[in-house]
Amino acid sequence: MAATDDFSKDNILGEGWTGTVYKGVLPDGSILAVKQLWRSSQSGKGLQAKMETLGRVKYW
Repeated sequence: MAATDDFSKDNILGEGWTGTVYKGVLPDGSILAVKQLWRSSQSGKGLQAKMETLGRVKYW
């Protein structure tokens, strides 16, 4: 919650059909993306595949 300033609208990076993605900043200055999921009919396997894909994303 603190990293996204309580999911402030100012920190929205994007929205999709499964939720909203927010920019977050950790106390050490590290930047991350936080996805707040909405209720979805997506299966557990589909959600797991999406999270694995997101886990492989790297920014420099």
